[in-house]
Amino acid sequence: EVMSFVVNTIGSPVAGTLFLMVVIFILGMFLDPTVLIAMLAPTVLAIGNAFGFDAIHYGVVMVILMQVGAITPPVGSFLFVSCGVANLPIDKAVKPLIPFIGTVLVVILLSFFIPSIVTMLPKIII
Repeated sequence: EVMSFVVNTIGSPVAGTLFLMVVIFILGMFLDPTVLIAMLAPTVLAIGNAFGFDAIHYGVVMVILMQVGAITPPVGSFLFVSCGVANLPIDKAVKPLIPFIGTVLVVILLSFFIPSIVTMLPKIII
């Protein structure tokens, strides 16, 4: 159902992928990345294949978005763990993270629009 919605209703590969990025980012704020991979990997792979994208490219973008979601409030499981280890209140850790989260989001957009950033090294190895 999700694949048919994204492919048939949205239609555009760029708009469909940006929709998936937003959904994955929001879900990453509330769920652990391992759970998200188990839930979303087959669907995201099928959508990427339907749009004609490389599986490695889509997988890397998906995992990076999940990791950023895991350090972003309101739930941010990685944020809670790291603040617990550092004995730091969460409110003091969030403000310094904002520029880093913004930078990673820009890198994700660049890696989506310039796939060779992600696929260059695997193509050299293979």
